[in-house]
Amino acid sequence: MNDIRGQQINHDGVLEILTLGQFMVRRGSDIISGENKRSYRIWELCKYFITKRDKPTYSETIMEDLWPDRDYSDAKQALRTQIYRLRMLLDRKDISEEDSCIVFSGGAYALNKNTGYWLDAQEFEGLYNEAVHITHKDPNSAIEKYQKAARLYKGDYLPELSYAEWVIPVRNYYNHLYIQLILDLTSLLHDQGRNEEIIEVLENAFLIEFFEEEFHFRYLRALIAAGRARQAQSHYEYTSSVFYREMGIEMSSSMRDLYRNILFQNNSVNRDLHLVQSSLYQISESDGAFLCTSDVFRYLYNLEVRRNERSGQSVFLGMLTLTWPDSENEDLAQMRKDMSCLEETLLNSLRKGDVVCHWNESQYLILLPEIILENTDLVMRRIKFNFRRFSNNQQVEITTTVKAVQPGGI
Repeated sequence: MNDIRGQQINHDGVLEILTLGQFMVRRGSDIISGENKRSYRIWELCKYFITKRDKPTYSETIMEDLWPDRDYSDAKQALRTQIYRLRMLLDRKDISEEDSCIVFSGGAYALNKNTGYWLDAQEFEGLYNEAVHITHKDPNSAIEKYQKAARLYKGDYLPELSYAEWVIPVRNYYNHLYIQLILDLTSLLHDQGRNEEIIEVLENAFLIEFFEEEFHFRYLRALIAAGRARQAQSHYEYTSSVFYREMGIEMSSSMRDLYRNILFQNNSVNRDLHLVQSSLYQISESDGAFLCTSDVFRYLYNLEVRRNERSGQSVFLGMLTLTWPDSENEDLAQMRKDMSCLEETLLNSLRKGDVVCHWNESQYLILLPEIILENTDLVMRRIKFNFRRFSNNQQVEITTTVKAVQPGGI
């Protein structure tokens, strides 16, 4: 392929192919790739040749990868027809067959590397490799190349083909490359104390790869270094809630340690007791129980143990477990739906002041303060009744256990 990196790519004569975040083929200002049903298979074939550009592929393999369920009386002729139509779209007029974008040699088809085309994925990978090569001897030039590469990556490779098996390994490769690129780039910027640039890079990265925790760690670190601890606190609290809500996971210990440092910075100069009191009080939007993470739940549990030792007031720990007839083969989405239903049931069945925690993939824990043992049975029966009323899965079983809190932890 002709090396046209660094040149203007939107002038007449250069076939520009976009695959990262979207698919588009254009020559200059003319968009060639259309969005109509008649040309769908042609462009699917084009995407295949782009993805397999380093490996000529036989007709049988192409047909099996792209259209395994199609029954053609003459499969090779059907493929030749599609390739002819693709050439008509991509090639210039009056071009020879050996100069076509799609070439045939040794019984196999391939994208012609000698054609003057520009491919964003190839440019992205090339810039990344160049940056890695010069990182130690010329970090500033490496930063520039990393930044150019990052701007090219606008999302997953060929995202519209989300379930095509021949795309998935390549998509994962470019995604891994992007994550490593952001880590390499922010490391170089960190070494030079360029915190505002780190913040900008990572804010763009969050739009593409939000659930990469290391990105958030470096973002918080840069915000703190830039004197923006309040923003860091807000970002951590938002991010931790999204991670827990969407993925069912909590922040790592390193993230929590950083958060404690943020809280210390934000509160260290606040000497006005009225302001401290105002900052501690938060108005709850819910009249039901308090939902928290396992770390907060442990803290509240130990607090109740100490309070119980001092006042003798009873507090009970409850455990609710969901079991499925065939857990190993149960649909993961259904299991999450059942757990979500249990969470909603708990929040709506318990009192304000009770505490709820998603403990693991099949259990919730609850704290019931200021209640006598006899009433805990009523609480558990109410939870079971409401869960059965709200749940759409009659196969799942719910079991409950209650015991008084005591020293020793959970």
